[in-house]
Amino acid sequence: MSQNNNYLALAFQPLKKYADFSGRATRMEYWLFTLLSLTLIGTPMFFGAITMAIGEEMREDIIMGIGVIIICIGFLVILAMMIPMIAVAIRRLHDTNRSGWFYLLSVIPIINYIGSIVLLAFYSLDGDVGANQYGADPKGRVGDIDKDSVDALE
Repeated sequence: MSQNNNYLALAFQPLKKYADFSGRATRMEYWLFTLLSLTLIGTPMFFGAITMAIGEEMREDIIMGIGVIIICIGFLVILAMMIPMIAVAIRRLHDTNRSGWFYLLSVIPIINYIGSIVLLAFYSLDGDVGANQYGADPKGRVGDIDKDSVDALE
């Protein structure tokens, strides 16, 4: 399997684990899925807005209606992607040995600005080496050394 297929498989992995809030997710899995989500959400929103602007400029209600339909598709994508986005974020927090309850920092209205910055830092940190209370290391590392290094010693 080529490297590009690995990236694509990793980007779609959270959709396979649609509502799985347990376990751990690597930084690569989290950020590739975030990129995929932004692309799948942003594309219909962008083209819907452009279509609506063209329809308004031409004073054509049918074109504006098409733009509204495209934007509605974007909102449906948001609804479909919401649960896996939350699930992969919680699994990413688990990889850094933090509770999924930290995700609420981005939801509580008064502290969500600071909380989102804190979460961004947590998502960017490397995960714990070896197993933690949330499961095995998704990179296959054992303690301070890699599993391959252990196999090479045997």
